[in-house]
Amino acid sequence: MLPAIPFYVIRHGESVANLGQYTSGHVDVELTEKGLQQARDAAKIVAQLELKPTVIIHSHLQRAKKTAEIINEGLGIPMIEDPIIAEQFFGEWEGVSWEVTRQLIRDAVDPPKGETHPAFHERVKTAISKFVNEHKGPVMFVCHGGVFRAIGAMHGTNMTGVHNCALHYFEPTEHETFPWAVKKF
Repeated sequence: MLPAIPFYVIRHGESVANLGQYTSGHVDVELTEKGLQQARDAAKIVAQLELKPTVIIHSHLQRAKKTAEIINEGLGIPMIEDPIIAEQFFGEWEGVSWEVTRQLIRDAVDPPKGETHPAFHERVKTAISKFVNEHKGPVMFVCHGGVFRAIGAMHGTNMTGVHNCALHYFEPTEHETFPWAVKKF
């Protein structure tokens, strides 16, 4: 279980792999022009938040890092880069068309020579737990679609199909199955 502490999660802007519809995982792909604009639009939303994040944690992959940098331009808060919050490593599926991999990933089939889903879920749990416990105020994770899938899987909830630069606020509740009310911006 994750700690009952509020936090934000936002997926990176559209990447070259998203546009090309292939699995990137740990392949370090750039944001597209649309992805850069999505990050700028997300920065405007974050600037309007009543409860602003106090720190941004982002993956080491440039699509998340650049999104985090753009969001932070107006905030000026500390940023921490950590590969622990990176996308799942998809092994032999990296660079392969979504036509082949997307449903397998959603069905939690482990990728050949890649990171197993249980190992990935544990890594995400460790990352979120570590950072929300170490920092005051809501932490913002700028990361990947797989992180949403992992959070959902930990609690038996489907969290697939999260759009690029879709900001989500996870607020603890007393709900027994999924322990957060999730607000989407």
